[in-house]
Amino acid sequence: MKSFGYIFLSVISLILFSVQYAGAQENFELILNEEFKDTVLNRELWQTKYTWGRTISSNHELEYYTDRGNIKIDSGILQLIARRENITAKIDSTLADTFAFPNRQNLSSYNYTSGMLCSKQEFKYGKFEIHCRMPKGAGMWPAFWLYGGWPADEIDIMEYRGEWQKRASCGVHSYDSTKYRRSGKWTKFASKNFSRQFHTFTCYWYPDVIIFEVDGKETFRFSTPYPNQYKRPERLIVNLAVGSGLAFSGPPKEKDVFPKSFKVDYIKVWRLKQ
Repeated sequence: MKSFGYIFLSVISLILFSVQYAGAQENFELILNEEFKDTVLNRELWQTKYTWGRTISSNHELEYYTDRGNIKIDSGILQLIARRENITAKIDSTLADTFAFPNRQNLSSYNYTSGMLCSKQEFKYGKFEIHCRMPKGAGMWPAFWLYGGWPADEIDIMEYRGEWQKRASCGVHSYDSTKYRRSGKWTKFASKNFSRQFHTFTCYWYPDVIIFEVDGKETFRFSTPYPNQYKRPERLIVNLAVGSGLAFSGPPKEKDVFPKSFKVDYIKVWRLKQ
């Protein structure tokens, strides 16, 4: 009986907690509605590189982000396109031009180019949503995420590996003054194949909890016990990385046919009303 009572109270608490953070639309105000209706990218909203440069060297990624044929808008769909082509260009440019590589030419060679968008505006607390279709194939690494700069506070609304078409992940990463702290979750969807159809990924970012959904179904929630994290504005990023030196993602296969495209129907942001 004691066990039943405990379970009953736990269920009631979960229901109340879910109702409190149900994401009722009246709690939010739409402030970005990017449906890619124009044939050219809105440069007032987006830049096509990170604030520091055009790749992430620390991840040992294989792509270099460019504007030349890697970003396309057609019939209301944004395409971030990965191409197998050689390019010699600057390493992460802000670092390369300053203290990190002071006595070298700061050039590197890449075997792939790809596309990405980074918002010029920063956001804090709200609802963030993307409707998209993934590419398939080894090394394909599309993502939709929020980044607050160094020290890194990162909210990964969606990450995907082209090797596993029925899996997507979400989570958070952050640094504090003492050590790296992380919480995240991979979720397998037996009934879904993210490369065959468009799917919706949503994040509710509140001051004390972050909730992730796929196609309207909650997949993970994170309550931060350290109050200084996730309290500052972050930029919104959507990108198609290629491979990495990390254990969870290798390079594309030689037999894979390029180009490969990460397709985005819309990106929306709602501000949390205070």
